[in-house]
Amino acid sequence: MDNGDLGNIGRNLIVLIPLILLILFQIFFKKRRKEGTPLEIASSLLTDISLNQQIAEEFIQGHPAKKFETSSWQRNKNKLDFLDRELLVTLEKTFNMAEEFNREINAARRLKTLSYLVGIPADKLKEPLTRCRQGLEQWLQSNSGQAPTTPKRRSFFPQK
Repeated sequence: MDNGDLGNIGRNLIVLIPLILLILFQIFFKKRRKEGTPLEIASSLLTDISLNQQIAEEFIQGHPAKKFETSSWQRNKNKLDFLDRELLVTLEKTFNMAEEFNREINAARRLKTLSYLVGIPADKLKEPLTRCRQGLEQWLQSNSGQAPTTPKRRSFFPQK
C-alpha cells in the first residue's frame, strides 16, 4: 500500500460519508408537523403535560432541574376554543406556573447556584397537571373514540 492508496479505509469512507451526511441532514432539518386539528392540538398538549408531570416528580425528588415543556401551549393557546372553559382556565394557570418556574430555573442557572432551586415549589404543579391531563384525556376519548395518539413527525426514518 503506498501513500496515495487508502485501501479498505477509502472504500469504507465512500459508504460511510453519505450515510453520516444523511443522518446529520435528518437531525438538523427535521421539522415538527404543526398541529392542525383539535385532536392534534389536544394530543400535543397532553404530551407536554405528561412530560411536565415527570419533570415535576424528578424536581420534587431533588434531581437536577429540567425546564418544563411549554412549546405546545405557546403554539396553540389561541386555538383552544374547542375545550370547555374550566379546562381552558386550568390549562392557562398550569402553563403560566410552568413558565414562571422556567424563569426561576433560568435565573438559578445564570447565578450558577442550585440552592436557589430548592425554594421553587414544583409540588404545586402536581395537582393542576393531573387535572389538565384528566380533562384532556376525557376530551380526547369523547371526541376521537380511541386512545390519544402523539402527533406524527416527518422523518426519513420511521419512528416507533
